[in-house]
Amino acid sequence: NRTRRSYAQMLIEQGFELISVIHPSACVSKSAQIGKNVVIAAGAIVCADSKLADSVIVNTAAIVDHECEIGEAAHVCPTAALAGRVRVGAEAFVGLGAKVIPCISIGEHAIVGAGAVVIRDIPAGATAVGVPARVVKVVSQTVAA
Repeated sequence: NRTRRSYAQMLIEQGFELISVIHPSACVSKSAQIGKNVVIAAGAIVCADSKLADSVIVNTAAIVDHECEIGEAAHVCPTAALAGRVRVGAEAFVGLGAKVIPCISIGEHAIVGAGAVVIRDIPAGATAVGVPARVVKVVSQTVAA
């Protein structure tokens, strides 16, 4: 996710205009806000009042329910489902088939493992796996000057 974000930034700095791609079989609410360089894959659903920042991927058959906010360069993997009002931080990764209950926050750079069921907030830089999901690792995020 970080690499995709940095390539997008490099292209923008070189004067390219990035576009978003939405598969014809995806269902995107008219009230959803979609950033630039977003990919919404086949069969994905993005519901009312959701906000997808730049460089987000909502992969095949993933569901982003009402009023979710997905941060820049985050990836929602195939068949993952985010219930209403979920917040996903920048560069976070929600694994294949993961499920997230309403009003949960997943921090920046966090990883949710495949098949996990998230019932508690996941802090920034954490990796969470299992049913219910539990944090198994936290990596501090430092920004190079």
